[in-house]
Amino acid sequence: LAGAVRAVAIIPSPRPPFVVLGHSSRHESAEGSTLTFIVQPTREVALRLQTDLHDLVALAYSPSGQLYAADFAANDVVAGGIYRIDDARADGRQTCRSVKIASITHPLAMAFTPDGHLYVTAFGEGENAKQGSLLKITGDF
Repeated sequence: LAGAVRAVAIIPSPRPPFVVLGHSSRHESAEGSTLTFIVQPTREVALRLQTDLHDLVALAYSPSGQLYAADFAANDVVAGGIYRIDDARADGRQTCRSVKIASITHPLAMAFTPDGHLYVTAFGEGENAKQGSLLKITGDF
């Protein structure tokens, strides 16, 4: 995609013909990461949404079709975690709202299983610093 800056995640939407591209924010920027919804196969940008996520690193759709994002949050570990991306409107325009569902320090990747469990990998901490971790998150996604 021409002009894509810091594209870090991509996932096909369960609602064709869209593909969702996640762009991480620049560390020096006050703006959050963005989500770009692209029409396939034309590669036209259908929608671009600004988020309040610091460093988006992964995207996943749950079996129910809800979009989730992992925020690495390099400069604010308290903000790191997994977020549900909800539809929202502001001033009559389409926007999104990030709702934290799990606090995870430095998540890297995530995937849903068909039965609805969410698996997340993260950098290790403490005794597990060198090996990282694999987390299973359950709930109503």
